[in-house]
Amino acid sequence: MIRLTTNVETFESAAWTPADESYLQIAATSDQTTVDVQARVSTDAAWVTVATLHRISTPIVRIAKFPSLRLVARNNLGGQTLNVWDNT
Repeated sequence: MIRLTTNVETFESAAWTPADESYLQIAATSDQTTVDVQARVSTDAAWVTVATLHRISTPIVRIAKFPSLRLVARNNLGGQTLNVWDNT
C-alpha cells in the first residue's frame, strides 16, 4: 500500500495506527531526499524520529508496532515523485 506519494519539497503525512510491525520502502530519484519515520506512544506525546528512509543507505526499514506513525519527507528537490510503501 502506498503510504506517501508527493512531488513537493517537504511533506508530512497523516498519522496512522499500524496493526503490527511495519516494513517501509522508499522510491526517490534524488540522493538528498529523506523520509523520517516518526512515532509517538500517546496523542499528547511529542513525535520522535525512529528511522530515516534514504534511497541508497536505508531504502527499506522495519518498524516496531507503535500507537501512531507518520512520515515526514524532506529535500525532495525539483518536483520529483517520491513514494513510500508499507507492507499492509
